[in-house]
Amino acid sequence: MKKLKIYNDSDQLAREAARILFSHLKTAANRRGKATIVLAGGSTPRGCYGELAPMLKRSQGVLKRCFWFLGDERWVAEDNPESNENMIRKALWEPAGVQGENIFCWQSGSGEPVEKALAYERILERFFRQTPAQKQLLRPDLVILGLGEDGHTASLFPDGRAIDSRGNKQPVAVDLHGLTAAIYVDRFSLYRLSMTAGFLASAVNIFFIISGSNKKKVLKRVLGREPELPASWLNLKQTSFLVTAETV
Repeated sequence: MKKLKIYNDSDQLAREAARILFSHLKTAANRRGKATIVLAGGSTPRGCYGELAPMLKRSQGVLKRCFWFLGDERWVAEDNPESNENMIRKALWEPAGVQGENIFCWQSGSGEPVEKALAYERILERFFRQTPAQKQLLRPDLVILGLGEDGHTASLFPDGRAIDSRGNKQPVAVDLHGLTAAIYVDRFSLYRLSMTAGFLASAVNIFFIISGSNKKKVLKRVLGREPELPASWLNLKQTSFLVTAETV
């Protein structure tokens, strides 16, 4: 499909993005027996999830073969209104009737962020590695991403710092080691949990879903692949941008 698809407004974007995602999920499920999707938080993807839920509910054969992951999470409890898991559960999983065993979340908000990041990495390792001897992980079928005005995507902030198991901090970078990271964002004085750019980039298809005139400048920079913006690291050959007209 085209690299950049432009829709009249947020409603049309939500409908068409849901249709595209459902088509990809159905194709993957029919081809391999299962479909894997990494979801984003945010208000624009939420509209898409609301449209996707009834499509999946009507297609139980597809729904039962879909497996759901979160690209990132805020450091809050799962029932907090700011939680990505909470939003996605209400917008998509509950209305569609997704079974709990098909959902893989971060378990954020208690304990240590680094420990929770490593725990989620182990979940990904187990799921995407078919055998212990397999060196390369299977690729997620779909990754959904949003875009912040500062060029962040998932919780990969341009001024964020990744924390290792010893508490050492290093700048968020395209080549962060591993599949997940605990991220500290100084200007917000808060922690986030995020998949790394390396794991997100391994997906078969990546879709940015973006709306709002406030994203116009940063979208132009990401389309130009400005390397200081984390979202640019995911502007790859398998990436498509689904946006509203006011965003371009």
